[in-house]
Amino acid sequence: MEFVPYLPIRFDSTDVIASINETKMNGKAAVCIQFVTVRGEERNPGDVCIAKENATVIEWHDRDHSFQALEYRSVKDALLPSHFIYREGEKLVIDATVRWTLLDARPDDAFVAPEDWRQAFYCKSFSMPVPISAPQPAAKGGVDAPVITIEVRVHVRPDGTVGKAEVLKPVRDDLDSEAVELVKTWTYQPGACEGRNQDFAIDAAVHFQGR
Repeated sequence: MEFVPYLPIRFDSTDVIASINETKMNGKAAVCIQFVTVRGEERNPGDVCIAKENATVIEWHDRDHSFQALEYRSVKDALLPSHFIYREGEKLVIDATVRWTLLDARPDDAFVAPEDWRQAFYCKSFSMPVPISAPQPAAKGGVDAPVITIEVRVHVRPDGTVGKAEVLKPVRDDLDSEAVELVKTWTYQPGACEGRNQDFAIDAAVHFQGR
């Protein structure tokens, strides 16, 4: 799913519906929903347009992402996107054409789980990890010194410690390594699913000033 970031649209208690309007897209009747996702002080406006004929997602946008489904294909009575475009801001991330093949029998190697697979949980109520101690590197060169930011994916254990950290987009080898080692010392209030602490993967930023 990291390479094919398509998910069915689902609203929850963090989403405030602003309006629901009927329109036409690609010559077909559609319904567009404008909403704002509220998480703490953050406000993220978005919209999603859905075909009235079959309830498939035509387009979906928020402040930083957009998804456009150009074609769908019926596979065993399910409509799955066969051509879609995904952007992050103005950057094109994926323009994919997906080919689905229905086999008479399942091959022996089909759907083999990776050795390090982990079970996923659907949580009706959950809380994300909250940093307790997450120090940044000491700044150098004064307040006007340039800042280099390293984005890190942090795997938080149920006890609030960091089990693994990995750089999302390498910037500079020495700073990448230092960022990973620093993040491994951070501690969190653990994330929970249905009231029970669980492993969570979240993204964080490490800022190097004057480096």
